[in-house]
Amino acid sequence: MAKLRKLTTSITYIWYEAPLTDEQLKLYKEDEDAFWDEYGDDVEDEMDFVTDKPLSDDNEYTLIED
Repeated sequence: MAKLRKLTTSITYIWYEAPLTDEQLKLYKEDEDAFWDEYGDDVEDEMDFVTDKPLSDDNEYTLIED
């Protein structure tokens, strides 16, 4: 029996946000690398979903014959 296979490739942008303290903001503005070294894990843990936007869904069909 023949089959039709569908491969879908989806691209979606997803935004997250985390609050920063005044100290974190100051360090981020002065030296982003130092900020991530010092607070990166904590900030990542505090990230909350804000919104998303699907950009595209591309479909590719393949005929599979036995």
